Order: sequence, then structure tokens, then C-alpha cells
Amino acid sequence: MNFSEAKSLLTAFGNQKELGDVVMDEAGELREAVYRLFSDKWRGESVREEDLNTINSQLSKGMSMARLALQDGSFRWGWKCDEHTPDMMLWPIARNAAELLTSKQLKWVKQCANEEEGCGWLFLDTSRSGNRVWCSMESCGNRAKFRAFYARQKVKGRRARPRQPGGTGG
Repeated sequence: MNFSEAKSLLTAFGNQKELGDVVMDEAGELREAVYRLFSDKWRGESVREEDLNTINSQLSKGMSMARLALQDGSFRWGWKCDEHTPDMMLWPIARNAAELLTSKQLKWVKQCANEEEGCGWLFLDTSRSGNRVWCSMESCGNRAKFRAFYARQKVKGRRARPRQPGGTGG
């Protein structure tokens, strides 16, 4: 789904609060199910059947509406457009999650190692070495490295020899 499709959905259904609330609830359920599936898989835990059911529910709705389209000489996935529904924005999410769960790239899904701040974000480690540990070096990585540096400096300060009384400090 692209920006203009999302905008047209918002225009068409923006004044139907009850329907919007239902779709928002479904979106939250889908988000949590996707997160738990990938997180449980990463930790080596068994996945929850209800999470698979949540994704499968959205997949069954969406895939019945999926269409192969030709755009600018290339094929892409599209949707049957004669009937727009607000929940159609969830279908590509469910499809992409299912594609990643069934791909060889699943082993590259990792969880951020920034446990002190409770990040927990999942990311796809496409680094050459495959040893990325943070969701983002700019945020979690820098903070974790700073904490480690500060802890080392604190330990060094404790190990430093005390000054001799009346000495010059050297």
C-alpha cells in the first residue's frame, strides 16, 4: 500500500469512528502477534498458536483480494480495488510478516541488546559480519557503548593509587 492509497482510505473512512476503532484494535493485535512470533522465534521459544491465527486471519482476508499487477513494465502485488475497506492496510503487513517467517532471512531477525533501557525492538541484521546487536547504532548502540565506557572509567578511578599526602600529584 502506498501513501496515496492510505490517504484515500483515510478520506473515505475518516468519519466512521466505530469502524476506525475496530481496525485500530485489529492493527494492535496484528502488531503484537507479529512481534511475539519473531521475538519467540529469536529466543528459541515455542510460538503461540493464537499469534499464528491472528496473522492467518489477516492473510485470508487479504490474499483473497490480492492481485498481480503490471506497473511500469514490472510486476507487483496489488489489491482488488472495486471495494476499499480500512482493514486492507493490514493485509500487506500480514503478508510481509508471513513471507519473512517462511524465508531464509528469518535467521537474521534479532532483538536489540539494549536491555537496560528495555528497547526490545526487532531488526533484520543485514550486516556483513552478521553480529549486529542493537536496533540502531545512533540510539541504543551509542548509549550502550557510553554506559560501558563510563563503567570502565569508574572502575579505573577506584583502582588508581591514592595521592601521597603533601605530594605534587604526580
